[in-house]
Amino acid sequence: MAIPRPPYTGRHVDRWGWSGKATWGNLFIHYYIEHAGELQQWNLSELTLGLKNLIVGRNSTGKSRTLNIIGGLARNLSTPNTIPLAANYVVQLTSEAGEDYIYELQVSGRTVSHERLLINGKVYLSRGEGGAGEIWAEKINGGVMMVFQAPPQEVALLKRRDSIQHSFIEPIFQWANQVRHYNFGSTLGKDNVILVVPNGPEVDERDQNQVTGLFRSGLKEFGKHFLDAIINDAAEVGYYLEDIKTGAPISIQFEGAPGELATILVKERDIATYVDQISMSQGMYRVIAILIHMNFLQFKKLQTCILIDDIGEGLDFERSCRIIDVLRRKSDASQVQLIMSTNDRFVMNEVPLKEWIVLQRKGSAVTARNYKNSKAEFDKFRFTGLKGASEMLFVERLVSEVAELKDIVITKKKIRGGGKSGKHPKVFKELDAERTITEEKFFILIYDCGGDHLVAQRIKEEHKNLTESGYEKIVGIRDVRPSYEREEIAELQQGMEDQVDKGLAPVVFILSAMEVEAWFLAEYSHFVKIHPDLTPELISESLGFNPRTFTASDRDHPARDLEQAYLLKGVVYDKTAVQDTVNVLDFAIVYEELVGTVPELKVLSDAVDHFLTQ
Repeated sequence: MAIPRPPYTGRHVDRWGWSGKATWGNLFIHYYIEHAGELQQWNLSELTLGLKNLIVGRNSTGKSRTLNIIGGLARNLSTPNTIPLAANYVVQLTSEAGEDYIYELQVSGRTVSHERLLINGKVYLSRGEGGAGEIWAEKINGGVMMVFQAPPQEVALLKRRDSIQHSFIEPIFQWANQVRHYNFGSTLGKDNVILVVPNGPEVDERDQNQVTGLFRSGLKEFGKHFLDAIINDAAEVGYYLEDIKTGAPISIQFEGAPGELATILVKERDIATYVDQISMSQGMYRVIAILIHMNFLQFKKLQTCILIDDIGEGLDFERSCRIIDVLRRKSDASQVQLIMSTNDRFVMNEVPLKEWIVLQRKGSAVTARNYKNSKAEFDKFRFTGLKGASEMLFVERLVSEVAELKDIVITKKKIRGGGKSGKHPKVFKELDAERTITEEKFFILIYDCGGDHLVAQRIKEEHKNLTESGYEKIVGIRDVRPSYEREEIAELQQGMEDQVDKGLAPVVFILSAMEVEAWFLAEYSHFVKIHPDLTPELISESLGFNPRTFTASDRDHPARDLEQAYLLKGVVYDKTAVQDTVNVLDFAIVYEELVGTVPELKVLSDAVDHFLTQ
């Protein structure tokens, strides 16, 4: 099969195109084909990867297989004797300096029939069937193409690695050698117990199951800072640990071991004793294992690529979202490329759409769609927005306080399912016991739409029915984070407004910048009700912002701010504890003071006022 040469778009740096160094920015798989022309043929095309990526799609579209392809490519280019049975791919690595490395490989029956490397449009290595080829030799007569003979069953790029004559291979090897691949849904070595012996083998940093050995190496090399980083990250996910160490298993006993046995042991806050990895929950262990791996890579300062399949598998929704948030922030801080996969629709909603890669499969052909190559479709999806439990509870309290529970009926419902596929029928679930209607004058229906991309869509779907049922005004509330940045708020507002029928009951959209928790932060008197010593002054001293004086819309991560503030006094804030916070908010302050400083709250309070006083 002939392999087409990809279009060259890079820049020339010198006569042969390579500047001599590369720090990778993007990976682009033009196409990948397995078992070409056979019944089991499978191919992937147009996979563009940035710094942070979430691969999504329905079951069996190829999410895990895509990560396996990237991991397999890295092994082919860094580890001897790992050539695939059959593969055909064209891969482009673009450095942060704008240099394009294009690598082509075709294998059938574990025999290489074609291999080529281009850097900024120039051929540096080329070989065909039988293993004969040419490679650029830098130190011979100022640089020449020299012939070589490679074994047909080996990758020439790895076989010809030479930092003096062929130094252009080294950046590719370093990238491939530093790729790490983790399956979050696996045991990650939870059932493994290591045997500690003097002068034993070095830990394999690339093995996802060698968690205990890697933790010991990290402690030895980086000390307490390494331990503290893991404990702090675990707290952000929702696991509050006082200590992590290694030691003999507690929950099981081994007879006659020829040396010291070791597992991961953790001491949780408010728990009297340590728990070993064997008896701890699978979810907790997976989080700790991934954080050990991630922090080890960070402390080693590796410019690497992290592949995590089924991220969040086995965790509750809250912790799934938190581990993703921690990993994304680590990627930003260290410039480590992060590629995750999931098919959990609720978890997907916590990641900005610009980081999504949507796989679509037709037969054996899989195409990757992202914001770059399918902007119009992604924008249409983004503009359909959503809201959930936090807003529902807040609005219910606000309306109840303003109306003083007179002549008003508030009904709360969840909407789940729907969509074009019909696979999951739309379901409406009443959240409170049914109430008998007597002489009430006002009726308010509050919907939890079910995810962060559905507000405008749900309003559009129910608009006609609500209007015909006598509802006079519809208010849609959603967070801006994580799908949008601050500068995109106006675009989001307009996009949502364009979704509704102007001939039906009027619709008002309220965007809480950046999250509804900004409103909770602004009502600063509630902190001492959460804990008597949790004062605005303590928050200012510890976290760098004063709830008495700050501007709510200036905070980029209000939910995280609220969580960190509560943790100053050991109180946990998560989506299951929203009701506790809403219950202690002073709505007199919200209604009388905050509407003057928080524009979104003024829009909401004005809408409620107008409805109840007309």
